[in-house]
Amino acid sequence: MGKDDLLKTDVTDKVTDPPQADIDSFYEQHKPQFGTQTKEQLAPQISAMLKNQKLADAQRDYMKGLAQEVRGSRRCSSRRGSRSRG
Repeated sequence: MGKDDLLKTDVTDKVTDPPQADIDSFYEQHKPQFGTQTKEQLAPQISAMLKNQKLADAQRDYMKGLAQEVRGSRRCSSRRGSRSRG
């Protein structure tokens, strides 16, 4: 399984659309910047942006976890190697 497949299975497929309450909250917080555009007009873009943020956070956390596993694995194997040489 390649890196992209792994990310899709373990991360991308698990990230859900943001709840309507998050979209509403984002719209209200940034309403002055939207001018005359209504929440209904902007909801699809806001939803996509929030989901992309969530996806980026999930991917970063996933990669950080993998890096920690690799470092831990290397420490364990180097300890085993030094014991067997002695």
